[in-house]
Amino acid sequence: MGRMGGMKWEKSTSCRPIHNIISSDFPKYNPQPWKFMEGKSRIGWLLSYEYQRMWLEEREAWKKRMYPENTTVNVDIVKSYVLTFKNNHQAPKPEKKKAFKMKKFEGVGSKTENKRPANDKAMDFEKTAKKENSK
Repeated sequence: MGRMGGMKWEKSTSCRPIHNIISSDFPKYNPQPWKFMEGKSRIGWLLSYEYQRMWLEEREAWKKRMYPENTTVNVDIVKSYVLTFKNNHQAPKPEKKKAFKMKKFEGVGSKTENKRPANDKAMDFEKTAKKENSK
């Protein structure tokens, strides 16, 4: 077979129809057009957190515009109401309960001795080994 001389390859393009269908009501209820939503998205800005910086600045401006600070001092009614009913004395502390101990363990201490007595037969082999090595 020979070469095909008459065909040239070109880059593919999408053939999606532009129909301007809006899938949700989000654009209607969007509180403000944010800068980061305008134009094409840029991967460099995404990787360098530039979109985050833009959003934080715009959010702070939006908060100041939507919720201006009140210059009047708000008195917390609930707080003052609760404070009037506070008592100056504290409730008595409950008595400490004694530790429960069964009758058959009354004479037994809580700590155990971990040293063997000097005349223990189980450790006798060490004493004989030391005597033989020292001779």
